Amino acid sequence: NTRKIAEVLVRKVPDDQQFLDLRVAVLGNVDSGKSTLLGVLTQGELDNGRGRARLNLFRHLHEIQTGRTSSISFEILGFNSKGEVITTRGQKGSTLK
Repeated sequence: NTRKIAEVLVRKVPDDQQFLDLRVAVLGNVDSGKSTLLGVLTQGELDNGRGRARLNLFRHLHEIQTGRTSSISFEILGFNSKGEVITTRGQKGSTLK
């Protein structure tokens, strides 16, 4: 019993737009890694095991003090024409395959 997976990206940017905007919600239980995942994807760095990846997601003083995100927020993740991740820092990440 073999399993296969395929990922396909099909897109056409409308003539009146420069880019496509896709919004994805991340939901989960407390301490399930939602903010860490977003931090890793948008900052281009792995977490250090102590929550470093989420630090740039904190927007309020109480989040910095407690180490817990508590608000709805958004982060931007872009891709270049080769499918490589462009992080908010402008660093080039890995190609998603």
